[in-house]
Amino acid sequence: MTGQHAHLRLERGAWVRTLVELSADADGFEEREELRLPAGTRAQVHETPSENGGFFSIAVGTNLYDVSHDEIAPAAAPLAPAPAVGTCVTCGASAALRCSRCRAATYCSRSCQARHWKGHRAACGADAASALPRGARTPPLSLLSVCAREDAADADGEDGEHERAWLAAAQRWLYALRDSDRAGLAAAVGAFGEALDAAPPTVMARRAHLRARRHLFYGLALFDACEAGERAGAEPRAAALASLKMAVELAPRDAEAVLELGLALEHAGAFDKARAHAARAVARGVLWRDAWQRPGTMAAGLAAAELRAVWRCEQFPWVTTLEAHAALIRAELAGLGAAHGGDAPRGAWHAVGGTHRQMGQHDSSVIVAGGWREVVLLGRGAEPELAPRTVALLRAHAPDAVDLCERGAGEVIVSALAPHTHIRAHCAPSNVRLTAHLALEVPPEGSGRCELRVGAHVLHWAEGRALVFDDSYEHEVVNATDHERVVLLVRFWHPGLASEAARDEALRQAARDARAGENTRHVPPLGVDCERLWRRVCGLEPCAACGLAEGGVSLAFGDEAREAAARRDVHVVGVCACGALCLPGD
Repeated sequence: MTGQHAHLRLERGAWVRTLVELSADADGFEEREELRLPAGTRAQVHETPSENGGFFSIAVGTNLYDVSHDEIAPAAAPLAPAPAVGTCVTCGASAALRCSRCRAATYCSRSCQARHWKGHRAACGADAASALPRGARTPPLSLLSVCAREDAADADGEDGEHERAWLAAAQRWLYALRDSDRAGLAAAVGAFGEALDAAPPTVMARRAHLRARRHLFYGLALFDACEAGERAGAEPRAAALASLKMAVELAPRDAEAVLELGLALEHAGAFDKARAHAARAVARGVLWRDAWQRPGTMAAGLAAAELRAVWRCEQFPWVTTLEAHAALIRAELAGLGAAHGGDAPRGAWHAVGGTHRQMGQHDSSVIVAGGWREVVLLGRGAEPELAPRTVALLRAHAPDAVDLCERGAGEVIVSALAPHTHIRAHCAPSNVRLTAHLALEVPPEGSGRCELRVGAHVLHWAEGRALVFDDSYEHEVVNATDHERVVLLVRFWHPGLASEAARDEALRQAARDARAGENTRHVPPLGVDCERLWRRVCGLEPCAACGLAEGGVSLAFGDEAREAAARRDVHVVGVCACGALCLPGD
């Protein structure tokens, strides 16, 4: 938008992130002012100005704003529901929908439109200016905006009904996700399940991969709803697990489906089944190399000989240096006070999974019983002044640990397990690091079970001695004694990632995998011919034009996208942050 001298060159339905005004000062010089929206919001053009008028209508959520030459002001009323546009050509009821291609046929509902489509299809005018709906049906996403057409699927019969039902649920989901509408998300999850249940057998036979991706998405969405307390009881969790199993059965080499099923089995406490599932994946050469080692990201370039659950301390000279200074470290850290019971804990002790550092907020989810507290010495949220001599020792002798911490991918902490604590079995998200424990306080021998299991290995601490292991292997901790167990925990680079380039790539890969995993949970699989479009939306494949796999979106679609989509009979179109289009079948 450019003040008195220009027009807002956006169509109705376009999404904008920043409104910009140009105006002239008293001397005639042009001034530029950016009118930024609140973080996390998007605005959509509701009405463009008339030839003689200077006001624009901008919708932000359900609020409508009038935008004049020099200000943004809230409109008098919130955005109203779509007005009636005539009578439904199928049943005669009041209609609020139009055919998105010809803009002539009107309907009261999508079901009436679907029934009318078989006869209307041949007569429907393929007007290039209206091949997509005038209002964006879905919000901008991380890489591409997806805009679904009202008559989303052109397929006839049961296949067409399934596609229309799925894409209608997808639109509902994306709107709810944009608006943080939990009730809308829950309703969309139910609609996804109904669409899958109603899918004809032909879909299973001819579209196994698409069906697998949809089962994966539905299983994750249902599982997340259970975790958020929106679905109660055992039945929804069993349905989520069954959907994830179906995804792997349909696409056994899909790494994302294999990973998510493994995580779901772990969460359910079915570790024998998780290992059996991983063993099948290893046999197929998918994702992992050992059924005990099940991280979300496996660093590329590590040789088989470099993958092991337990390592010898002698392989790392700095670890033996820590052992030699164990008495000094123990004396300094004794000043922190008791973490559990006894004297009141000093302010330095934090519950694991708290907000004192910007990572590890989910670590508390593995605590089955007892308590787990920590003091961070290096890494995010660190307080190195609490143990300056220990930190100086690490900086002098453990560069691989210090470098990992400074990159934000690791930490050095004092870790205290309360008496009668059980940390359930789990795997770290990546194998880019190893972990060392220097034992500072260990329950007396004979006082009960106190051990660390890593894979099939059971390890025990001894005061002043260290253990080194790979926490991407399944590991579990038990302190079944009446005493506290305290260790200095040090994360450091896996020795197979010795070069700067290898470490940089390992962190980039971990970030890509994490981002792709999040998008897999947020972006519903689209249509039969939309695999590459979906992969670009999820950041799994870079844009062909700019080469980036991430970015922002300014507009959902405009004239260029509408024109390009009109050249082919498509039901979705993507727009990269760079402006390039991605159409189904590309």
